Amino acid sequence: MNLLHSTWFWGLIIAGPFATVVAILARLSRLEPPPTLPDRVVDSAADGADEALSPSSSSPEKD
Repeated sequence: MNLLHSTWFWGLIIAGPFATVVAILARLSRLEPPPTLPDRVVDSAADGADEALSPSSSSPEKD
């Protein structure tokens, strides 16, 4: 009886982390829809603004 309990114990100890890793990888492999962006971000991306954002004339610059 003691051998049976110790066998199940070590089986669970070994299988627990393995099952956790499989569950995490399965969850990460799901495709998620792209995030919804505000209209102003979508408009600037459509204009072809690929370079870094430069300060606009409407934003005050701090010296």
